[in-house]
Amino acid sequence: MTGNSEIFKLLGQKSPYKRKRRVRFDFMKNRRKVNGSHDGFQSPEYEIPLPKFKIPQNLKRIFVKSEPDALLTSELKDLRLDSINYENFFNTLLFAEEYQMINDIMLYDQEGVEMKKRDRFFILHVPGLAEKRPSVIVGDHVFVVKCGEDEREKAYQGFIHHVEEMSITIKFPKVFSSVYSSNTRFNVRYTFNRLPMRRMHNALKCADIIERLFPSNEARTHCNIDKIMQKNSFETINKTIENNIYQMRAVVLIKQELYHPAPFIVFGPPGTGKSVTIVEAMKQLLNEEKGNVKILVCAPSNSAADILLKKLSTTLLPDKVARINAACRDIENVYTDEGLRRYCKDLDLKSFENHKIIVSTCATAGSIHALGGGKRYTHIFIDEAGQAMEPEVMTALQNASKETKIILAGDPRQLGPIVNSSIAKRLGLGKSLIERLVNMENGPYDFSETCNYGVKLRMNYRSHQEILRVPNELFYENELKACGDKSITHSLVNSSALHKKNYPIKFVSVYGQDLREGHSPSWFNIEEAAEILKIVQELVEKDNVRKEDIGIITPYCKQVEKIKTLMEDNNFEGLDIGTVENFQGRERLVIIISTVRSTPKNLEHDGKFRLGFLNEPKRFCVAVTRARAFMAVVGNPNLLFSDEYWKRWLKEVNIRGGYVGEPFPKETDDGEEQQ
Repeated sequence: MTGNSEIFKLLGQKSPYKRKRRVRFDFMKNRRKVNGSHDGFQSPEYEIPLPKFKIPQNLKRIFVKSEPDALLTSELKDLRLDSINYENFFNTLLFAEEYQMINDIMLYDQEGVEMKKRDRFFILHVPGLAEKRPSVIVGDHVFVVKCGEDEREKAYQGFIHHVEEMSITIKFPKVFSSVYSSNTRFNVRYTFNRLPMRRMHNALKCADIIERLFPSNEARTHCNIDKIMQKNSFETINKTIENNIYQMRAVVLIKQELYHPAPFIVFGPPGTGKSVTIVEAMKQLLNEEKGNVKILVCAPSNSAADILLKKLSTTLLPDKVARINAACRDIENVYTDEGLRRYCKDLDLKSFENHKIIVSTCATAGSIHALGGGKRYTHIFIDEAGQAMEPEVMTALQNASKETKIILAGDPRQLGPIVNSSIAKRLGLGKSLIERLVNMENGPYDFSETCNYGVKLRMNYRSHQEILRVPNELFYENELKACGDKSITHSLVNSSALHKKNYPIKFVSVYGQDLREGHSPSWFNIEEAAEILKIVQELVEKDNVRKEDIGIITPYCKQVEKIKTLMEDNNFEGLDIGTVENFQGRERLVIIISTVRSTPKNLEHDGKFRLGFLNEPKRFCVAVTRARAFMAVVGNPNLLFSDEYWKRWLKEVNIRGGYVGEPFPKETDDGEEQQ
């Protein structure tokens, strides 16, 4: 194994961190623009026009103020969310978010950079891209201006064709070649793609759907679920749910439609089979064919939508299921499995109008509506609904008629939607629809034994009961039951990598240094990476754990990069290493967490960009619920002790004998940690 000195040499700062200097002048001012071609991203012809929804000037004047002052203005201080004020409420929040995103992306203007030519394309290195700073996707565009030119010269528009961790691939108009050479330097302006925002604004006009998102207390009814299940027995398609009363209840209640017109909620904590449940419900609806069943199933991300497609494709052929992707998505490269590629259809009504189940992202569902394909669905399912902003879910729900049944599946206790504007966040844009409904005071979603509006899944098939213990207490009212296969969940209780046998959790106290390098804003911690290498070596070489069964989670992309480098240098390729967001919805036999942070003064930076683990309970919840049989955390206990969730977790691990390293933090009489 590599010694510590070799590790520091391998992973140490390549160059001192130097904060990227903001471009000092507006190099786009008065420029004549040469527009690029959206070549390769041909948009369909939409039947329903989409308004511009530009930010009103009076709101711009408010958003430029600091958060406290802005929230005191008459336009914002009286904003309330209800069915009457719904459109105005979310329009205002979306305008605040857009204003912030426009300003944020201008922070990443680049000055004096070179590009490499590759065939018809140009490669631009972008520090911070892996952490979405700037946030760009395929189909977005940039403007570049040759350095040193006067204001009479042109700005060239280029469209992004590929995004990697540290670079983007751009295509410019042919005339750009006349100003390019390998040593020419350019200023780069990133732009904000307004199309998703415009689709969300447009979706807020669906008044008949909005009423249904505020179920009244009078609508709250209860039923005898046992009797309903006896009368509506059915043969399961997925036999694994037969002995799970909660999954069976959810399927029966979705079929019975007693919840309508309110949405039905499948509250799916980690490892409880949420997606399996709604896929079974969809297949059962098709089997029954009450009327002309037609289902739209959406998720906030392409990865979540693709998981649904895989589950549906196990028993349903491509003539029944269609996966609709955005026009800019490269189907050939995304779907390496030719079997799944057969389900993909063009964004054209004729190509999928006869299919029974349509799978798409929420955003693409807005395009389906614009094609004139809405109002024909008997059911709309939204999976991972907790990760979407409410207006984002509305882009899918605008396809509903008054008769359409709405089913939301997700976990409001895990990571929610990402919101950049502090104003929009304070006013509630970061709260998903499923979270709002679940937390509605005196609402119908009590998830009791007789509730017909939703089911909370309670049988966890993923984790050893000790791994589940603290998150179950902190987030799930101790209702989760560890029901996993013990040959898996208990397979590492005697691991040599554990501090205490029969207790599958280990915390290693490491007082490392959090560092940055070059112009990258991301953090890393070499001492923690070295400790993780020791754990991996023990698991692989002494316990015969397969490398692909090990996941390593850290909140910073630079730490991901450093750990990957270290593992590859020690012949441990194949480990799954990524951020918390990468791991949401996933699991591994072994999970090792690197918390990275060791310097209290840097925590304010994390809070601003929603990075790190501290004061992020949902990120904590995701991280500590991924492991099946073994979980190790490496970090600075004194810093973690400042967070109530980590503090509770650390105390539990210490009591049960899983804490190793520097002395456990002491508390004063008032509960504060002693320095």
